[in-house]
Amino acid sequence: MIVRLSGNAGGLKRLASKTTLSKICRLSVSSLMFLSTLVLAQTQALAQTQAPAQTQPQVLAQAASESQTPTSCLDGTGELQASLDKMQSLSARFRQEMRSADHHPLQDMSGVMYVLKPGKLHWATDAPFEQLVIADGERLWLYDPDLEQVTVKPLEVNLTSSPAALLLGDASKLAERYKICRHTQGSVVRMSLTPLQAGSVYKEITLTFVADTPTEITMYDSLGQRTTITLTEAQVNPQLDTELFVFNPPVGVDIFQDF
Repeated sequence: MIVRLSGNAGGLKRLASKTTLSKICRLSVSSLMFLSTLVLAQTQALAQTQAPAQTQPQVLAQAASESQTPTSCLDGTGELQASLDKMQSLSARFRQEMRSADHHPLQDMSGVMYVLKPGKLHWATDAPFEQLVIADGERLWLYDPDLEQVTVKPLEVNLTSSPAALLLGDASKLAERYKICRHTQGSVVRMSLTPLQAGSVYKEITLTFVADTPTEITMYDSLGQRTTITLTEAQVNPQLDTELFVFNPPVGVDIFQDF
């Protein structure tokens, strides 16, 4: 249920007048929080036959091409859970790209993200499709400056239905929701998470790390669409200003409560 708390009717008119392109490029909570699925992993590389050195783009491209290739599953549950427990904060720039099942580009945006445990997130996309998402530990605030609209959601509800649970939720519950497989190739470590229950938004989520540094998240949804979030300038456990995770709605915007 969505209840309008404050604002004026002009916001609803603005919402109805926006173009289809604007609607497509605005982030849904589930795909957005994906980015947040990015975590620091401390994994042990399997013994590999020595091979010629590759550049990072080459390594990532090769790893991505194999993300849905059937392979035996080496359980990575314990290592991923341990890594999540060790990570207290994360900052990075991101680029999010979405492609259709036939590889047609649907979305391309970039921005900056900050994560602070427990349960805090700051996700801001750059112009021309600006959007700010703040998780303050109790609520999730979605602010669209173009629409002059704010939506407020209970944080715990979204943690159980989106990939954000991987980062902000209880790491010990991961194995109850996902089959977690670890794949390694040289310095590249991929954690593939497959939902155990039917009806999940995503069929597979793959977290990629190079030399223990988070570099990419790839998500495949039930329609065959692929969302890729590439992180750069990533810092693990930086000191973050807590004001990053406080949101005060601007005067005059429409505010909706989503129960």
